[in-house]
Amino acid sequence: MKSPLLAALAPGLCVAIACCISAANPGLALDDAKEQAESLKLHTFIQQAFTYPAGEARNKGENQRAIALYQRAIDEWKAQNYKDQWSIDNQRCQLCDAMRSQAGVYQHLGNYEEAARLYLQSDKEWRKRGGNMGFNTQLEAGRIYVQGKIFDKAAQIFNEVIQSGRPDEQMNAHIALSQSYEAQDKGKQAESELTAMLANKEFSNQPYMVRTIRTQLKQLYVNQHRPDDVAAIEKALDAKVCPVCKSSQDVIPIGYGLPGAGMYQASAKKQMHLGGCMVGPGSARWWCEKDKIGF
Repeated sequence: MKSPLLAALAPGLCVAIACCISAANPGLALDDAKEQAESLKLHTFIQQAFTYPAGEARNKGENQRAIALYQRAIDEWKAQNYKDQWSIDNQRCQLCDAMRSQAGVYQHLGNYEEAARLYLQSDKEWRKRGGNMGFNTQLEAGRIYVQGKIFDKAAQIFNEVIQSGRPDEQMNAHIALSQSYEAQDKGKQAESELTAMLANKEFSNQPYMVRTIRTQLKQLYVNQHRPDDVAAIEKALDAKVCPVCKSSQDVIPIGYGLPGAGMYQASAKKQMHLGGCMVGPGSARWWCEKDKIGF
């Protein structure tokens, strides 16, 4: 369905854009090229008419105006019925971005129920149009529920991910559930949620998962003012023994960040392993040259 808003735009623009797209992609049918051109034109129009002004309104504290503008963008994208895959993918991304941006305004206003609902709805719209982001969006909705102290709905989401998600998603759901317990002053349940994972081979056989869980457990102990337990976790995090060969003989430190001449030289001499620029709670500290594994 063509947007009525596009009637105000130059009718020859889509033809010109379609010719450029078709010329750049010889195998693309002209009808698909025309649809891509219309999608691009609508994309630009929605950004200029709704999305950018919504962001400006949000920055000015005009939250209700921002919500209304994001809603116009959401309604406009929902109204489209594309057949070309590129146009469907673009529609999916723009629609869900607008929904999550609107959710951010509601979250800022303290309407956590509506913010979480929009996140969950954006996931349905994403899947409806052929996308799959796993359970990341549901986990974010659950965290919003925790922020709003809507713990029952948060727990429902986290438990669903634990039952059906990939191992990394299950781990993140367990951690989120632990944080939910901590927010409810249920310290023992928060701790057991984490320690149970360390005893589970599905997680304990993955060094980066072990490190992520221990890091979260350390933070819990810090919050609970348990210095002895913090020290024990730090010792485990600093352990230089490879979890595969059970030796420290071939273990070297991992260096993160943009490498300079010194890091390159150390890497060439097998004195350091270059770990890249991305660092997170589960980032490995050591590298075993023998087993080619970070831990």
